[in-house]
Amino acid sequence: ILNQTVKPMEIIIIDNNSNDGTREVVKKFFNNGRVNISYYNTGANLGGAGGFKIGIQKALERKSEYIWLMDDDLSPDEHCLEYLLDSVNSSTICQPMRLNVDSTCAEYSPTCYDLKSVFTLRPKRETVINFFNSKKDAQIDLHGIPFEGPLIPTPIVSQIGLPDERFFIFYDDLDYALRARKIGCKIKCITKAKAT
Repeated sequence: ILNQTVKPMEIIIIDNNSNDGTREVVKKFFNNGRVNISYYNTGANLGGAGGFKIGIQKALERKSEYIWLMDDDLSPDEHCLEYLLDSVNSSTICQPMRLNVDSTCAEYSPTCYDLKSVFTLRPKRETVINFFNSKKDAQIDLHGIPFEGPLIPTPIVSQIGLPDERFFIFYDDLDYALRARKIGCKIKCITKAKAT
């Protein structure tokens, strides 16, 4: 993140009460001379949903224009934020194209969901991978977003609220996407904005 061509205003790190030395690793980057870094330990494992909720709350307190949300296992390409910013607007959430380390597609965000029945075993009817080879430099409309790299305009957050921590680790991002789409937001995968 520190090597982005467009630097974020601040990096907010939410630690879900890990015991693996995360704080000590993060401390090494506090005085990097490029981007302000804030660190918060939740004091308990709140699941991904709870951690993302706190992170978004912290960003809103700072009056951020956009929130670039990601998990700890995502590594954005140096132009990722630049390309997302080129495509975002007040009613669009932009998601980078997630790739495996060998540059094959790792992006399984849905382009079509079937949520008509709770008994549907595979609600994702189509995903980004269905279009990967034919749309190398494009914007792909999504029906859902993973919380792995989306750039979210804060006016959208103000309208739909925070992630629901009751989901803990599953479907928090689907719920968030459904709420965003319900108010008319678009969700797009920006294929030239890459992350592994």
